[in-house]
Formats: sequence, structure tokens, C-alpha cells
Amino acid sequence: MRKITITETITLLDKLLEIIKGKCNDTTPDRYLAIYDLIRKIRACMTALIPIKTYDILCVPVNLLYRCMIADLLISLLIIMIDEECFDKVMYIMDYHYAKSLKKALNAEINAKKDLYLDDANEFEQLSLDYQKKHYDFFVDYLQSQPGEEWIFNKKPNVNIQGVKFDGSVDSIYKILINYQDVKYIASVYEYYKLFSQSEHYSLKNRIFIYKQDFHENYYNKTRGFIYLGVKYIYDNLL
Repeated sequence: MRKITITETITLLDKLLEIIKGKCNDTTPDRYLAIYDLIRKIRACMTALIPIKTYDILCVPVNLLYRCMIADLLISLLIIMIDEECFDKVMYIMDYHYAKSLKKALNAEINAKKDLYLDDANEFEQLSLDYQKKHYDFFVDYLQSQPGEEWIFNKKPNVNIQGVKFDGSVDSIYKILINYQDVKYIASVYEYYKLFSQSEHYSLKNRIFIYKQDFHENYYNKTRGFIYLGVKYIYDNLL
């Protein structure tokens, strides 16, 4: 695989974004909108790399940028490979996980106010219910409960693709993609995803590699090559 520059990758990303944007209207399928959003995210991360001339101490944030781009690329490839019915199920699970995470964030916001209501448990309980009522419409597709009630989430549906259970994780997406011959090679970039993830998880053994520019730059070059191939595949097969 030849060395692909950041500029080359951005040029291809922009071409794909322009084509999708030109076809977007009120009846555009969600599949196209999802691809558009994911490619924009990759474009944003790639743009953030432009001013970085030497990595050194910046290896950690750069690793995480590449990690994010790999995840978005793999999700984009999955969307390309599956049919519309399967896409709807995949998006439901992705939205389901997002909704549960946002609910935890709301809980944290509510609990941060708890000290203000130490002398009035009923008032604090009402605050919690008011928060849930305020955001109910956003979560309604994932809830069993009615407005004004404590939220109870639906049971997450089971979705199997190519004999693999899809649970919303990047790992499950990779395991699905390697069953598609056309993208099996591109999907192997997941190994770099796992490598870059180590920057998020500290260990004493890992610390000697964190700031080694030549060590990381080799993987950055390889990852850009995979991203370019993946975006090219989407460009050739989406429309």
C-alpha cells in the first residue's frame, strides 16, 4: 500500500461529501444521511491533523483521532453492506445505546443538584421526574413507561448479521465486516483501532511507546491508507 497523504484523503472525502450533499433533500433515505454524518466526522478529524508537523507529545490525541476515524469508517462500511431493513435495526440499537448514555448523563446532572434538596426529598424526587418529563419525547421510542413515570427502557432487540450478533460495538462491526469479501481487507484496520485505543488506557508497559513518534507515524501512514481505501469503496458503491 503506497503512502497516502492527509491532503489526498481530504480531497477524496470532500468529493464524497459533495456528491451526497447534492442528492440530499426531504426524501433522502436515512442511510445517506448517516454516511454523510460519518464522513464529515472523518473529515473533521483529518482536518485537525493538518497543522501538526511533529507528533512527539501530541501522539496521544493524534492516536485518539485516528481511533475515532477508524470507528466511523467501519460503521460506514457496515451501512454500505446491509439492506434497508437491517440498517433500521442497526440504527435502532445505535440510538438505543445513545439514549441510555444520555439518560446516565441526565442522572448525573440531577444528582449534582441533590445537595440543594437535602431537606426536601419530595422536592428532589419531583425535580427528577420533571427532568424525565422534559426529555421524554426524545427517548419515547426506547421506553416502556408513560410520561411522568420513572423511565424503564425496552429490552434491546437481537440483531444478527452474517451470523454475528450486532451489539453496537466496533468489535461486533469488525466481526461482521470480515464476512464480506469486498471489504474484508479494509476491515482489518480494526487492529490499528485496538492499538490506538491503548492511548486511552494507561499501563506502565505502554508508557515507553506513548510518545515515540517514529513508532506511531508508521501506523498513521498505514491507517490513512486503509481510510482512503474505505472511503474510495464507499464512493464507488454508495450511489
